[in-house]
Amino acid sequence: MTELINVFSEWSTVYYWICLGLILLVLEAIAFSGYLVWIGGSAILVGLLSLIVDSVELHLLVFGCLSVIAAGTHYFLNRKKSDHSTFELNNKHHSLKGERAVLTEAIENGTGRININDSSWKVKGPNLDEGTLVEVVGLDVDMTLKVEAVE
Repeated sequence: MTELINVFSEWSTVYYWICLGLILLVLEAIAFSGYLVWIGGSAILVGLLSLIVDSVELHLLVFGCLSVIAAGTHYFLNRKKSDHSTFELNNKHHSLKGERAVLTEAIENGTGRININDSSWKVKGPNLDEGTLVEVVGLDVDMTLKVEAVE
């Protein structure tokens, strides 16, 4: 029985690190952040290292360094360049670009109104008469749609 306990205590750090790595991988499958894959891989590598070296301090140091390097690698590989198309995905105002509608209020002094999808929208554009077909070409800072006449 003592031999079994000695074998278990000899392998216990290996099991702890590999279990930690597997737990982090399972959490990654739930969270989908990407970071936990790298950190879980770091824990598994430290578990394999613990087969060779039996220093807990060294294990923690290697795990910390590998985790920082792995998280930094993940960040630099997956950072997104800031372009406005990613912000337009679920933005209703930007999804109206290209929509055509008839002016319900004439554009006088640069402003008027249109109805799109059961909503009334303030619009900016050149002076046009009520009933003119217009197309949404953009969005102004104050959430006013920019329109141009359709020919």
